Amino acid sequence: MPLELVTVLKQRKVIFNVGDPNDNSIFIDRNGQIFTHILEWLRTSIIPEKIMQGTTLFKSFIIEVEYFRLQGLLEMLVNECFPDGTLLQSQHKKILNQFYHEISQRWKLIYKGSRDGFHADAFHSRCNNKRATVTIIQSDQNFIFRGYTSVSWISNDGCKTDPSAFLFTLRNPHNIPPTKYSIK
Repeated sequence: MPLELVTVLKQRKVIFNVGDPNDNSIFIDRNGQIFTHILEWLRTSIIPEKIMQGTTLFKSFIIEVEYFRLQGLLEMLVNECFPDGTLLQSQHKKILNQFYHEISQRWKLIYKGSRDGFHADAFHSRCNNKRATVTIIQSDQNFIFRGYTSVSWISNDGCKTDPSAFLFTLRNPHNIPPTKYSIK
């Protein structure tokens, strides 16, 4: 039986057609363990609990979901990374995790102005002594921007430096695409 090699140019992956040419079987060289979970989702529309519990497995699952271009599932996974938040659209959540260099980062909502109040005391009562925070602001004109810091928030301690801090824009008046700005 000849082995036919087909190159998928767009994704630069290799697929092998194996066996009888009338069989139409296709071998795809991907992680079988993860593919089992993808098949489970396709059958049930439920993300397997095992995926949601393991950080490494969750990250691998996202990579495979992106490979197979399962947009509905990808949107569900991205929304799982940002529970309780209503400000960001799915594409913004995905971009924010890319800015953070961790596609499977799961965030916890600790402060929400519309829920907790729009004053500094409310912000600091919820955010002080929290490390690795992303602050997101939506302006009256519906623009979305802000930044990330790994340094804990402290009310009375002056300025801090953070070499990993960055600012970003997701939606702005100048139609600049979502952009990350390093702070020097």
